Amino acid sequence: MFPFYHLRREKCHVLSSLNNVVDSMRQSFLEKQIQIHQKCPSEMSLIWGDRERLEIAVRNIFEHLLQHMHYKEEVSIFLQETEHEIHLHIQNTGPGIPEEIVTFIFNQTENFKDKEGESIYKDLSLTKYIFEMHHGQVFCEMGENDDNHFILVLPKDLRQKVRIVIADDNPGICQTLKDILTESDYQVDTVSNGYELIAYLKESTPNIVILDLMMPQKDGTEVFDTIRSMSMDIKIIIYTGFQRYEGSVFAHTAEKFILKDEDPKKLLKAIEELS
Repeated sequence: MFPFYHLRREKCHVLSSLNNVVDSMRQSFLEKQIQIHQKCPSEMSLIWGDRERLEIAVRNIFEHLLQHMHYKEEVSIFLQETEHEIHLHIQNTGPGIPEEIVTFIFNQTENFKDKEGESIYKDLSLTKYIFEMHHGQVFCEMGENDDNHFILVLPKDLRQKVRIVIADDNPGICQTLKDILTESDYQVDTVSNGYELIAYLKESTPNIVILDLMMPQKDGTEVFDTIRSMSMDIKIIIYTGFQRYEGSVFAHTAEKFILKDEDPKKLLKAIEELS
């Protein structure tokens, strides 16, 4: 298991991050007289992602190539942008990772070893893990000259897939939270009581429910178990103005418990950790 479970979500510049990685590796490539060719647009859209971990993932690819490339070979880097995705292509010249190894290179295994037990191919499972955490893809294809063509695909916005429903009888709180969350590009709906929430869940499957416990008609305490029975994949954030619930069974079984008078940044952080 890798040493982190949640991503930091921030607006980051893919081109700048790529340049950071290439610059940090440039001297090592020069020592083997390897030329680096970059074909990247001068400007690109910002994306939402974890800049530091994305740089780690891409650096792993370059370190892997450097380990196995011969002197005076070349690396070509292509960066492309589509409406919803970023595509990064990294390709070396000359023989690279053998085809029988490419099939397993992204699996978490012990390092591939030669007959003498020396490590010759380090797995790239961490790179795959980081990209999958970003809802992206990474794979490697063999070229005509047995060269390696790494293809990395990232969605521009991690949160496009995250839908949140706020269940609270206070219209002001619903609107305030909706404004905060939509400003951060989350998809947000609101309902005013437990009956409306259950009806909503029969038609839609949100990723997160922000649940007020005290509502008229059918309140949050009554609807909590119903949410769990409908889908265990829905994460519940208890959002209440009553501190007495802090030690309740709801607080212990929900994914997060937040008091309404706390800093809204705490709610945003909780959503980031759950999505």
